[in-house]
Parts: sequence; structure tokens; C-alpha cells
Amino acid sequence: MRQALQVSAFFKRQIHSRFPADVREAALNVYYADHYSTDGELDADSVCRQARAQYVASLAMVSPSLNPYLLGRKYTVADIYLYMLAAWWPGDRTQFNASLPKIGAHSALVASRAAIVKAAADHPLICRESVAP
Repeated sequence: MRQALQVSAFFKRQIHSRFPADVREAALNVYYADHYSTDGELDADSVCRQARAQYVASLAMVSPSLNPYLLGRKYTVADIYLYMLAAWWPGDRTQFNASLPKIGAHSALVASRAAIVKAAADHPLICRESVAP
């Protein structure tokens, strides 16, 4: 029961802090940078750089909570959620993991779990190789 309350509290904090929306919006700005500028392609690089910085900053808010999972030694659905958000990183995983080492370690830990390995094998187009650090 205590663990369920902790997971619920985590989601409430994150929803109220706009964390998921910020990561999603930053990912959209990276992938579709030319759509988020009045100058289209001319300003796409600038939009993309700014969005990558916002993406990292948003995930950095959660990083201190990892020990090794969001709720300490308890693996919960919140960890899968964070894993999914981290998987949206559009660039080099090495660079990403250097910027956010605790998020990178968390992604590796979650990626090694049997259910995640099976899901990636069953759905290779959805669970890209770049998800794992």
C-alpha cells in the first residue's frame, strides 16, 4: 500500500509540475523544429538547440530522485514511464548519458529487465535500439 501511495504521489507531482508535457514539447520541437518557427528551416537549428536544452533540463529535475529507481530500491510503473521519456532523446545516447548519467544508468537498468527486453524483441519498430544506452 505504501508503495502505491508513493507511485501515486510521484505522478501527481510530475503532472502538476508539467514535467511530462515539458519533455514531450521539447521532443516535438527537436523532431519538428521547422514547424516551431515563423522562419521555418531558416531557424530550425536554433529551435532544435533550445529544445534539446529544455529536454535535458526537464529530465535533470528527476535525476536526483534516482536511487537506483525513482522510489529507491522499488521498481514501479513510474520507472517505465521515465524510461519511455528518456527514450525520446533524438540524438547520440553517449552524449545524452554524459549529460545525465543517473538517467542513463536508470535507462540501462530498466532496459535489462526481462519484460522490457521481451517488449523490445516483440515490437522492434516501437522499441528502438537507441532506447538502451
